Amino acid sequence: MSAVASSDGVTIVLPDTTPPLAIATVNDGTGADIDTATSAIQLSANWSPSSDPESGIARYWYAIGTSPGATNTVNWTDNATSTAVTLTGLSLATGILIISP
Repeated sequence: MSAVASSDGVTIVLPDTTPPLAIATVNDGTGADIDTATSAIQLSANWSPSSDPESGIARYWYAIGTSPGATNTVNWTDNATSTAVTLTGLSLATGILIISP
């Protein structure tokens, strides 16, 4: 939903009819493109910010899986408005595809 203030001070809420722009890049903690796990216990990622001209971005979500689209390692997690995350204590298989562009 997108809040729009009118000239008389009344706030009108309109439906947001467009999705946010796609995130352009997802990188590992060093800024390199992320596509495979290099550590079995830790994963760091950061991404370019998205934008939505109608309502802005309220939060980002992330998940980790053993195949593209899977969430079997870490289910969808709210990351607030932060564009970076580091998770430790994981049990990953190194060299396995973890996301697809």
